[in-house]
Amino acid sequence: MKKKTFIQFLILILIFIILIFFYKIYIQDKKSNKFLDLSDQKKSVNPENSNLIYNLKYSVEGEDGISYTISSMQGKLNNNTPELILMVKVEAVMKGDEGKPLRITADKALYNSINFNTKFYDNVIMTYQEKIINSDNFDLVFEKNLATIYNNIIYKDPNTKLTADKIEIDILTKNSKIFMNDKQKKIKIINIK
Repeated sequence: MKKKTFIQFLILILIFIILIFFYKIYIQDKKSNKFLDLSDQKKSVNPENSNLIYNLKYSVEGEDGISYTISSMQGKLNNNTPELILMVKVEAVMKGDEGKPLRITADKALYNSINFNTKFYDNVIMTYQEKIINSDNFDLVFEKNLATIYNNIIYKDPNTKLTADKIEIDILTKNSKIFMNDKQKKIKIINIK
């Protein structure tokens, strides 16, 4: 009888150790990182060139209700600054608490995996409902809650076409400012009907 009780005690201790191990690896790590959720991250490394990543995806959930997902066909890591990822053929989606997505596509982007700031460039297209903005550059700076669109901006919606040099948008309040680099030039707004 003592041998049977001893074996049951060992099995109980083994189960307890496995449960603690499972908790530390799978549950505690997710609780400690409330802002960043990389569970959707998909990447495969090219064995010939270890600094190239294919089919890369990052998902970020902010405490302010903003979610941000960015994916690319290819990413390149720099050994000197491993937090910076140069992405090629990029698509990003940002959703606020109202749930309406802002979609961003670009030929290239520089993504910071620590603070999530992203600099999109080359053939940048943003769509939000029926609004489309084309530009050469689009920067998201999450620490400042600021989105900056600049260089060759063309904004279109069903009734309006606008050209400008720079647009700054507060991500939280949605307030925006539209500029021309040369103060002598005017922002062009065309009413389409």
